[in-house]
Amino acid sequence: MEKKNRVTIKDVAKEAGVSISTVSKALNRVEGVTDETREAIENIARKMNYVPNLMGKQLKSGKTKMIGVYTNRISGPYFNSLIDEIAYESKQHGYNLNVIVSDERAVIMNSILGNFVDGAIVVENVLDQKDIETINSNGVSTVFINRIVADKRVGSVVFDSFDKGYLAGNYLLNLGHKNIGYINGVDDIYDNDQRFQGFKAALSKSGITYNEENTIQGNFVEIDAYHNTLKYIQNPTTIFPSAFLAANDLSAVGFIKAMSENNYSVPEDFSIMGFDDAEVLKYFKPGLTTIRNSTKEQGKKAITHLLEMMERKTEGRVIEVKGTLIIRDTTKEYSQ
Repeated sequence: MEKKNRVTIKDVAKEAGVSISTVSKALNRVEGVTDETREAIENIARKMNYVPNLMGKQLKSGKTKMIGVYTNRISGPYFNSLIDEIAYESKQHGYNLNVIVSDERAVIMNSILGNFVDGAIVVENVLDQKDIETINSNGVSTVFINRIVADKRVGSVVFDSFDKGYLAGNYLLNLGHKNIGYINGVDDIYDNDQRFQGFKAALSKSGITYNEENTIQGNFVEIDAYHNTLKYIQNPTTIFPSAFLAANDLSAVGFIKAMSENNYSVPEDFSIMGFDDAEVLKYFKPGLTTIRNSTKEQGKKAITHLLEMMERKTEGRVIEVKGTLIIRDTTKEYSQ
């Protein structure tokens, strides 16, 4: 089958009986064209399946009108909510969104530095410090989520994870719990590390040394927390804690399901709380005590800060999103 030539702006102009300049103004909604003419040209372009040459437009304007989001994973309610909000806010400001999921730094760096995007949002520790310095020196405005970064063209939006880890630890201590375990997320991830450190700082302030044997690996994933809790129950190496703090809500849910299958009850036998207040767990029973982190606010502030840097209105800075303690049904006072 013979391949058809791509329809050009010249073809649309010829069919409409107007100049190329008039077609360009009409399709880009620039002043100087009547509504009647614009509508007629848009209808012709649509019937001819005309697709504008975006690369050509980019060369003329120097802009792609594209924001890139880079991460090495995009699963779970946190990521879904965050990407939805970033996409919404980008559209509100006239930008499209390109989400790149990769753990290859070369792929990410080539995209950020290769003029494919006007600005970038990086989630997780995909890039190292040298990469960040390169991005900054090349003047590509970039916001890092869940990492402390601040320079001329790079900034970050983070949760107050240390403070809320400390708050969660104090909350459980005030309920009378002294032996408290932790369901770990992923090591070297900012939020997980800060939550764990804040939690242990609260214990230390009360004269309690955290027992590392009470750590269950959850990896921020329900099924991992579930299986590793089963292993923990079957092979206890120490006295069971009376309470657990989970690095996120999904890990807490995995813990509760594993305990329930082994005839333990929450909160009668164990208290448990998480982080995030994930919308998908709205109807989960028992209601989960948690730290509410607004991914909507984080996504909105990330776009706002990015656009401010892109427009050279500000330099990069660290923006902190505050969490809130939400008390529900999975925690109770402990009496020995």
